[in-house]
Amino acid sequence: MGGLSEHTTTDGSDGGPGYGTTSTIVEYSLDGKMVLATYAVAGHSDGMRVNPTTHKVWVSSNEDADARLFEIDPTVADASAAVTEYTVTGLTHGGGTDDLQFVNGNFYVACSNPANPGTLVPAVGTFTIANSTAIFNPIFYDDSSAVPVGSDAAATPLHLTDPDRADPARGHGLEHRDDGAASPRRRHRQHHPFDQDHLHAGDRVHRDPGRLDHSGRSGHVGSDDGDVSAQGYRIGFRKPTGLLYLP
Repeated sequence: MGGLSEHTTTDGSDGGPGYGTTSTIVEYSLDGKMVLATYAVAGHSDGMRVNPTTHKVWVSSNEDADARLFEIDPTVADASAAVTEYTVTGLTHGGGTDDLQFVNGNFYVACSNPANPGTLVPAVGTFTIANSTAIFNPIFYDDSSAVPVGSDAAATPLHLTDPDRADPARGHGLEHRDDGAASPRRRHRQHHPFDQDHLHAGDRVHRDPGRLDHSGRSGHVGSDDGDVSAQGYRIGFRKPTGLLYLP
C-alpha cells in the first residue's frame, strides 16, 4: 500500500487554488502493476502502519498541525465504509503527528513540528483507542536523555526540533528532522522498550530514493529483513515513503 498526499497542506489548512483536501491510500498488487483499491483520508497522509493483531492499516494525517488518525479495513469491499476516523485528543506540543508503530501491543506515535521545541514537549507517545477517540499518552520528551545508535557514549539530552520517526528496527529508535542542521536527519536511541530485532510484515520499507535494499540493488523497494522481501519489488516511485509490505 502507498500513500499519495495529493498536494495537500501539512497542517490541515486550506491551501487555496490547486490544493487538495484529501490524500489517497492505494492498495497495489505485489508486482505493483495493478491497483486493487483506493481509500480517501482527510488531510496530508504521512505515517502508515499495519496493526499486526487486527491486520488493519492505520494512517496519520497532517504532520505539522491538526493531527488526524484513520483506520482502514482492506477486507471491506466498500472503500468509503472501510475507513474509520478517530478523534485525536491529548496532544500538547502544538504540532501534528508523523510516524506510527505497533510494538509489543503498544501503539506508538511521533509528535512532529512542536510549536516551541526545547520546552519539554512530548516527542513520542502512545495512542489508547477508546470508542471513536485516540487518546495520546506521552512517553518521552524533546529533551529526554538518550544514546546515539551504535555509540557507547553517555546519555545526553536529545534537543529534538521535529520528531519524525520511531524506528524499532534499529533498537530504541527515534528519527527527527533538524531543520537548522546540514544533515536533515539524525537517529537516536531512547531507553524505552523498542526491542524488536527485525522488521515484520506491515512495517514501512525503505523511504529514500536510491537507497540500497538488503540485496544491494538501488531503486528497489525492499525491507531490511531478508526473510520478508528476499527479492524486492520495483514499483516505479522516486520516493516510496509510506509503503507497506502486506503478505
